[in-house]
This record gives sequence, C-alpha cells and structure tokens, in this order.
Amino acid sequence: MKKLFAVLLVTAVLAGLAACTPSLKPGNASLKPFKAGTWIVVEDGGDDAKTYTFTDSMTECSYCSGLACMPFDYEISGSSYIFHMGSADDNSVVNAVFDGDEDCTLTWEDSGRVETIQYVGDKEPEKEVNIYMVLVNKQNKLPDNWENMIELATGTNSVGENYLVEKKALEAFEKLRAALLEEGIDIELDSTYRTVEYQQKIWDEFEDEKGLDYARQYVAVPGFSEHHTGLAIDVMLIKDGEVIDDNDDMIAEKEIFAKVHARLAEFGFILRYPEGKDEITGYSYEPWHFRYIDSPEIAKEIMDSGITLEEYLGKQ
Repeated sequence: MKKLFAVLLVTAVLAGLAACTPSLKPGNASLKPFKAGTWIVVEDGGDDAKTYTFTDSMTECSYCSGLACMPFDYEISGSSYIFHMGSADDNSVVNAVFDGDEDCTLTWEDSGRVETIQYVGDKEPEKEVNIYMVLVNKQNKLPDNWENMIELATGTNSVGENYLVEKKALEAFEKLRAALLEEGIDIELDSTYRTVEYQQKIWDEFEDEKGLDYARQYVAVPGFSEHHTGLAIDVMLIKDGEVIDDNDDMIAEKEIFAKVHARLAEFGFILRYPEGKDEITGYSYEPWHFRYIDSPEIAKEIMDSGITLEEYLGKQ
C-alpha cells in the first residue's frame, strides 16, 4: 500500500516542556523535542482510543486510533513541528499548545475538534477498543486473540452454503438484503469469515488456476485478510435464477452494483476496495467486497467522500 500522508501542523508553544530527548537538529536550537514515549488522548470529540508515540530521537513516530496504527514522519519548519500522516490529498491542520511537561491541547482547524493528550511514558494505556474499526490489510495483521473479541453467528444462504459472520454484521446484512429485494436485486453471502488455514487454501487455488500475479492482486496473504475479522463479506448476485459469482462477471454488472453500493452506508457497510484506490488498499476494484463498521454515519461519510478505510482512519 502506498504510504499515506496528511500534513499535521503543530505550532509548538514549549515554554514549560522539559527536554528529555537527544540533541536537536541544527538550526532549530530553540525548538525542544517531544518527550519520548506515549501520549494518550484523554479528551476529544471522538469515540476511539487514540495515542501518539515518539522514540528518543523522534526518528520513529506512530499514531493509533482504535486497533489501527500507522507510522508517521515529521519535519521542523521554523518554530513548528509538521507531522506527515493520513492522505496527501486531504490534509488536516492541527495546532498544539503544550501546558507543562506532560499535557498538550490539540485543535483540529478543519473540524474544530479539540483533543487533550497526556504523556504516559512507557506505560501501555488502557484502551476501549472499537472492534468494528479494526484495520486489517497487507501491512496490518489480524490482532492477536481476535477470536475472543468477536461473536460469530452461523447460517445457511439461499443456495445451501454455510457461513460464519460477526453477529451484528450478519443482522445488518439481512436488513440490507431485504431492502435490495424490494428493488428487485438479490444478493447473497458468498465468502465470509475465514480461518488463516482456509485463507491459505484459497491462495493456493487462485495461484494454481490464475497465476501468482492474479493471486497477489485479489487474494490476501493468510493472516492479513479482512475475512479473518468476520466483518468482511463477499456477495454474489442471483439474477434471473442464475448465480453470478465469477469476479469478472460481477465486475460487468455495473448497473446492479451501483444500486447495491448506494444502500450500503444505510446499514453500516462500506465498499472496501473502491475503483481507483489500488495503491492505497493494495487491491483492485472489488464491487462485491463489503466491510461492516457498525456506524451508518461513518459509513456514509466514507462512501460520500469516495475514500477508503485507510484514508478515513488516517484523518482521525
């Protein structure tokens, strides 16, 4: 996945910040570095647990929102820190004012959101994790102990195939399917929750049938598949009594999928791999692959903006 960037401008008011980090870059002697370790967001306008982490030399920095973490770079411009994080096409500007050694207030200029971050050193902060916003892709592996975080539900689709899906995601899909049936569109669950072992089997089959390049483009490496979460679903179409589940055939059904995609957000789903976002998601366009995120409001924001889950989490 192409590295994501957003510009985060931090105007540093550092009168009370104690410097416990190594030497500063030449020409910036008046600008003190952040304290090494973890800064946890203790007050903000959002729901996810968020943290900022810096190493001693600030050569490695990371930002976490819920279960999604990503590295970010920084540079110094005059008396300001500039952090590069998120999407280069959708930059966010954040002003930071330090209140003593271990407290800082961040104000996001585009949304007006205010975050208070607090230094916690090397301690691992307790986080209230939103499992529905977990990021699993080619760079982010399924979190450890994931199976104990979710509740799976089982069932059988209309063509007699069994499936496992996270409970709330399944309930939402059933409502989505019922709504689409009223429009004369029939979708059905095809591929849902997969174990790592089963993902390996799928990889081997695609590589044998269509080659290694095709497998790399359309199939996740075992351990790095969204289908391990139970929140991702692949659907098939049932048209004129015939099942359409071949990838190329489904891509050709543009009119039908346009109507399907228009209803996803209403039920808390997003199109996970949109067209033209290959370099960000790591996958080509998949009109059949939906991801449940539990929030119709956030799903609508993502779908209306035409962005990916990676881009949305990079802005948070």
